[in-house]
This record gives sequence, C-alpha cells and structure tokens, in this order.
Amino acid sequence: MKLSTLDFVLLPGYAVIVIVGLIGNSLILTVVKKKRYMHTTTNFLLANLALADLLTLLWCIPGIALNGFVTHPGGVLGDILCKFITMNHMAGISLLVAGLTLTLVSIERYNALVNPLNVSLRLSKENVKYAIAIMWLFGFIFVLPLFFIEDWDEVHRHCIVHWNKPYSTIYWLVLATVVTLSFLLVCFCYFNIIRGLYFYKENLRRTFNVFFARGNASQA
Repeated sequence: MKLSTLDFVLLPGYAVIVIVGLIGNSLILTVVKKKRYMHTTTNFLLANLALADLLTLLWCIPGIALNGFVTHPGGVLGDILCKFITMNHMAGISLLVAGLTLTLVSIERYNALVNPLNVSLRLSKENVKYAIAIMWLFGFIFVLPLFFIEDWDEVHRHCIVHWNKPYSTIYWLVLATVVTLSFLLVCFCYFNIIRGLYFYKENLRRTFNVFFARGNASQA
C-alpha cells in the first residue's frame, strides 16, 4: 500500500504528535513513579492514562510503517501482522483503557468536589490498583475476539474479517454503548462539578455581603 498525497501532508504532523506524546507521557510516568508525594489515587489514574497513550502511540508506529512504506507479507507472517499490527488491535486495547480511565478520573473528581464528605465513594491507594487492573483486563477481553477473525487474504492482498453479521452487530453495539455511557458519565460529572463550583462561589459572595452589611450597620 502506498501513501497518498494527503498522507504525506499529514505525516509530519503525526510525527510531531508521536514525538511529543512519547516524551510527555514518559515524563508523567517517571515523575509519578519517583516522587513519593505524587502517589495519590488521582495521579495513579493519570499515570495509567499516560501509559495507555504511550502504548497507543508505540503500537500505531509499526502499523503506519507497514501500511504505507513496505509491502505487506503474506502467509503465516501476514496473518500474525494482521492480528497484531496492521489492524491496530493492540492499540485498540490501550485506547479503550484510556477512555475508561478518563471516565474514572472524572468520577473521582466529581466525588471529591461534589461529595467531599462521603469518603466511601472515593478510591483508595489499595483498590485503585485493582481498578486499573480491571480496566486493562476488560480492554484485553473486549478486543480478544478480533485476534481470531482477522487473516491475510492472498487474493485481494489485504486483511479480511471472518465474522457473521449478527455477531458483528452485537459487538459494535456493545462497544458503542460503552463509549456512549462513558461520554455521558464524563459530561455529567464535569457539568455538576462546574455547577457546584459556581454555586459555591455565589454562596461565598452572598455570605461576604451579609457580613459586610452587618459590619456597616454596627458601625452606624
């Protein structure tokens, strides 16, 4: 497969994104690991997000190189590359984990700012590790079927999917549901965070005005 003119135009921008992403996410992981005061539940989640982004970038690089710069091998090697590299299924795992992590971060911030007294709703340093492990396990299990249905087609010279339509429909409906629910949860959390901060500011201003008015009245 050869790159189109548009691909050549977009390639430098993608290269910049990859370089910045690799450096930035690596720095986040290094800081969270080495600085003990950074060992908080939120920072662990942000480190997990950085790891997911880092792996996504790393897995996309060979896929782009394989699709744009070299001739795709056939045979057994072609099948393996279709499953792991060409179709970006490995990147799909880390992308799914990144989305779930963003959702969990928004829920954590919502509970911290809107329900600060209800500590039972917050993640602890002990169970945040289980939450991270569950997200990676879910991502792997969800993408796992795709590794068994992708093969290299020698006739058409591209990767093909061997999947019955009913199963395909169910799979993508489940994925769409997960993505939609995650998006709605993030919107709900940040909407209520912004609203809570706004009302807090308004209540603080009104309280200040009441004390200020009482002070002036006592002086008079």
